[in-house]
Amino acid sequence: MRIRAFTENDSEEITGLMKQLCSISKQKFDEERWKQSIDAEFKKDMQNQMIVAIDEEKNTVSGMALASIRKTYDGFLFGNISNLIVNPIYRREGIGEQLLRHSIDFFKQNHINSIRVTIRSECDESVMRLFKKLNFNEMFKILELEI
Repeated sequence: MRIRAFTENDSEEITGLMKQLCSISKQKFDEERWKQSIDAEFKKDMQNQMIVAIDEEKNTVSGMALASIRKTYDGFLFGNISNLIVNPIYRREGIGEQLLRHSIDFFKQNHINSIRVTIRSECDESVMRLFKKLNFNEMFKILELEI
């Protein structure tokens, strides 16, 4: 397994992973909007890095994560990890941890001292164990009302 930055050749496979992630989180997937965001955010903006895990034997993308540098209203910079997903056939092989460690390294290289991640309530307990293993601490609980 190799972890590296996203390239244009990965577009189709990360689109498939994003569809899976939206399905898990019960969100509508807008493929056209997703493809536009790949161009706008991942290729041009050095504040973001889409990280992919590659199964070199099969030459396929087995997982992904988006590491983004964000700014609060008062100018504080922090890291944000989103869109973390591992293809179900590759789960329990440590790929999620590798993606997270690579994301953390990206933030360290950019002198970011705080990283945030939002975890959906329907994620399985292994996701929480992974973040706790890497010393993430629960800071907030976010509630949502759909109207």
